[in-house]
Amino acid sequence: MGRVACDPEVPDGAREWPEEFLAGHENLTFGLPESTATPSDLSGPDLIAQAAAASERPPVLYAVAPLTNVARALNRHPKLVDDLERIVIMGGAVDALGNVFVSTTEWNIWIDVPAAADVVSSEVPVTLVPLDATNFLPVPGYYQRLLNEAEQSDAIVYLGQMVRTFPQVNSGFWYFWDELAAAVAAGGGEASTEDVAIVVVEGGPDDGRTARDVTGFTTSVATSVPDPEAFYTDFLSILAGSPIALGREATAEEESYLRSVETATALLPAAFEAAFADPALSAAFFEDGRVYDGAAVAEALDRLFSAGVSVFVMVRVLEPPPSLQEVHDNFLDIFGVFVEERSATLTAAAEATSVDEFFQTAPQIPDVNEACDSITEEAFFLGVDVVIVCDPQG
Repeated sequence: MGRVACDPEVPDGAREWPEEFLAGHENLTFGLPESTATPSDLSGPDLIAQAAAASERPPVLYAVAPLTNVARALNRHPKLVDDLERIVIMGGAVDALGNVFVSTTEWNIWIDVPAAADVVSSEVPVTLVPLDATNFLPVPGYYQRLLNEAEQSDAIVYLGQMVRTFPQVNSGFWYFWDELAAAVAAGGGEASTEDVAIVVVEGGPDDGRTARDVTGFTTSVATSVPDPEAFYTDFLSILAGSPIALGREATAEEESYLRSVETATALLPAAFEAAFADPALSAAFFEDGRVYDGAAVAEALDRLFSAGVSVFVMVRVLEPPPSLQEVHDNFLDIFGVFVEERSATLTAAAEATSVDEFFQTAPQIPDVNEACDSITEEAFFLGVDVVIVCDPQG
């Protein structure tokens, strides 16, 4: 029977999670079976030490949150160093950009930097699974499709509920952070690793950075995932309890539709390239000093909008198969706004006296790349080799 424990004392120097990160997370328990774990009389750090000491062989400690309790366990129980085989940490950003407000660190480290520094500098072997590796594993746009078509085990049903509860999972921001760390902890070979001397920077603008430093502590760092598709397949197959295929063969109707969309969107990349190669837009948006000629900017943007209108009209007359109706409607919704706001956008461009004023007065237009990306991901899922790009610079 499992036991659950925490340490209610918040350490000095620790940070709080932003409220927007916590909002709605109580819904994560929806659909989960009732837990059989019982609260422990021990604190979290003491329970870690007790469980490791009682284990028949040194366990791997899987840490996918701020390292407060792990650091306290090591500080309070010196014998824990010998009782653990290693610690696998999902956290850090070594050569990759961070994902906190500052660009050099990652959330699990940044929340309690002193604790992370203590753990990395302990004598327990550490494997770090940082953003360098997890960046190879964004949640794919076809994730919901994979869940729908997999064997409906309890785990798969729960993941499907979570994606429906948190649609932002498919927004491009979420990655398989903890899942990759779990695979590494279980001994899987999904990630390439490198032994690196690491220090956790404390204080200053790089507070929380997991930096390469010859004076640091040798750490096994996951640096990449050579075959992301294999990871997706293996991960979901384990949860489903049976092998799954990453996609399926397209029907003739699906392939015909996707190739028609490819034809319709083929003129967009050149239109975007030409628009932003126009001296008026280049001067307004990119050159120092931001020279702004409203009439010329509006004229350049009008050519771009004309291409977008043509694409909208060509895709609107297509009849998608039922399996692609949702992505078809999404495409038209995005391009529909693009078309509807043409006049207001061009007026704002012509009347503005600077690019900043233009951005303040122009209507908000959705990113057309979202429309093209969703079609591309469906094509990948169905094994259809098409090239669907809206804005090559986006």
